[in-house]
Amino acid sequence: MARTMRNWRNWLCATVATLPLLGVGLPLSAGNTPRQAHALPDASDYRLGLTLDSEGKYALSRKAWKKAASAGNSAAMRGLGDFYAKGQGVPLDFQQAAAWYRKAASAGDAIAMLELGVLYERGRGVKRDIAIAAGWYARSAIAGDFHALNNIYSLGKEKGFTSQDCESVLRRFERAAASSNANAMYDLGFLYGNGALVAFNIRRAFLWWRKAAAAGSVRAMLTLGVTYRFGLGVKPNANEAIKWFRHAAAVGNSQAMEMLAQLFMTEHKFRATMRWYSRAAKRGDASAMEGVGDLYDSGMGVPRNYRTAIEWYRKAAARGDAVAMDYLGSHYRSGWGVAQDYGKAMLWYKKAAVAGDALAMVNIGLLYEHGMGVQASYHRAIAWFRKAAALRSPPGSFVAKRILAKLKSEGK
Repeated sequence: MARTMRNWRNWLCATVATLPLLGVGLPLSAGNTPRQAHALPDASDYRLGLTLDSEGKYALSRKAWKKAASAGNSAAMRGLGDFYAKGQGVPLDFQQAAAWYRKAASAGDAIAMLELGVLYERGRGVKRDIAIAAGWYARSAIAGDFHALNNIYSLGKEKGFTSQDCESVLRRFERAAASSNANAMYDLGFLYGNGALVAFNIRRAFLWWRKAAAAGSVRAMLTLGVTYRFGLGVKPNANEAIKWFRHAAAVGNSQAMEMLAQLFMTEHKFRATMRWYSRAAKRGDASAMEGVGDLYDSGMGVPRNYRTAIEWYRKAAARGDAVAMDYLGSHYRSGWGVAQDYGKAMLWYKKAAVAGDALAMVNIGLLYEHGMGVQASYHRAIAWFRKAAALRSPPGSFVAKRILAKLKSEGK
């Protein structure tokens, strides 16, 4: 099942969120940031509204959030803004969305600051003003929402964004950093490390990331670990990477634990790999649970035990890990640790495919191609191979392209 390759893919995906030097995402749309519970006033009503919102009971959710908002819950205020930004249960109204986001932002909600910036950038419900948008993005980043840095990066490329605007945003970050704000220190590292608003300067980026890490920024610790691991702007140094990952792991960061596990995996130190995967798994990290299962599945550092591997895959799958779902499908397809059952294999592959796993799509295609548990159908097989290839997600997409090329050469 190409274990090592799949685990490497998982690790790279997991680290992207901490890699300012590997590119940034697109600006977030208004109302599309996640709604999360916070330790804020009247959190019980907010959580009730969150549950009702997930069930599509928008009127009841809105009622609960209005009660929470009146008690000062900023997340509830933001949630109300989301309703108007999306037109969920109410007419689409960006002016109302802006009003609620502004209330939440004034109460310190970083996501609301980001959403308000999006409205200003796009001129929805407010007069378009990219300088004001940049100001809200900067406030959001300083308050801890690092998605806002992506928006600043994109905004800095706009023709209407002047050098004075750049200077204003940069000074805002510097003032916050001077006040010992660890988020602002990390943000400045991001700006220098990406050449966003300022000239690219990797030395200054590292300077600010080290200051942020010293001030307790786990994201800075992870970033330093990744940059040293891959040699991004510095000479690769595994010992330095391990040092920074250990710092982050020491404060309970499961992502750092998983990174340590993967780093030790590349050095064939499988006991250390198991130790760090297990620590992360105990903290509820689904990918780490899949990693523990993978070690038992492959017999690396522990005796091979398919049943124990399956137990861990089930735990990971229950938390939404698509790779674990794909592995469960392969176990049922091959009869490893379970009775061979193509129907259950298809079930798990489809769950993984719905979650976006390209290799699971390939496996579904193979079941159709060879008629395993289903009536053979090249038409359906090719459809699934094409879906996988279109995702551009290695190794699944690569495998799918190879299969499609082979079928084409055979005239099928």
